[in-house]
Amino acid sequence: MVKQHSIELDFVSDADTVLKLQDLIKAFASPHGCKGKIIEPVGPGGGWPLVKFTGCAGAIKSLLADYASGPDELGDLLDEVDPSLFPLP
Repeated sequence: MVKQHSIELDFVSDADTVLKLQDLIKAFASPHGCKGKIIEPVGPGGGWPLVKFTGCAGAIKSLLADYASGPDELGDLLDEVDPSLFPLP
């Protein structure tokens, strides 16, 4: 069985209902092979929903590459999961 990893992220969205938010999370996570679960509908990061994304190491890395605003943020996010999984060159 493939080991699963998780990371909690603020999910910026214009969804006005939980059902729409769940659809957006699924649409974002699924192409990367991840699943997303709402942890807090109004999270601590500016009120954006806090979402826990789960998947294998490669799937999480793919999701974070899409989520990050650039290589520095991507490195920081990968460190939050498990830095040994994603050594930077």
